[in-house]
Amino acid sequence: MHRGFTLIELMIVVAIIAIVAAIALPNLLSAQINANERSASTSLRSLSTSEYDFRTNDRDNNLLQDFWTGDVSGMYRLTDPAGNLIKLIELPVAQQDGNPMPAGSANGLMSGLLPPLSTKAGYWIMALDQDQQPEPDQDYRQVTDVPMGPVHNSVRYGFISYAEAYGTSGRAMFITNESGVVYRRDPGNEVIVPGVQPVPILPAFRIYPAVPGAAGWGKLD
Repeated sequence: MHRGFTLIELMIVVAIIAIVAAIALPNLLSAQINANERSASTSLRSLSTSEYDFRTNDRDNNLLQDFWTGDVSGMYRLTDPAGNLIKLIELPVAQQDGNPMPAGSANGLMSGLLPPLSTKAGYWIMALDQDQQPEPDQDYRQVTDVPMGPVHNSVRYGFISYAEAYGTSGRAMFITNESGVVYRRDPGNEVIVPGVQPVPILPAFRIYPAVPGAAGWGKLD
């Protein structure tokens, strides 16, 4: 004859499960955050490669050697003279744009054919606004091609990748510029602009620092 579990036995089993969960869940979350952060830094490196392709091969056909600094998604949805998307980055990276330019921008070359924006592995990416390294500070968005407006820079670009939910999707933010070096920093929770979609970051984080190390950024290997 089989007997059921007693109340004490059930309580012991539940307690063991709770203990195991308390040990395992933080480790699982930490592993997921680490994976998300690796994905974020990889996306920035791919953007750097695409920027040099854009500049070297004149992907927007403006007959100038310049970097694209208008936004992130333009590296996918700018169109060539035949109306084809240039697609220099993968679509999931283009969809991470936290501050995309409107369709029809850049003298009509910015296609609106971009699916809904969303994070990739819990991270957004934005084109930076300013660079503190030159004197005085320089806006990344310069007019090198008058019809297209302030969407290029002859020698500079900057991008930042940041977590949508600090402590859940990631903790670190990452920056890179024309050097191709990626830096990492844990900024704490006060980063994003709440209640706005897609999720941009506060203006203070949209500037590439004059000396990243002095501003708390550590270089990635």
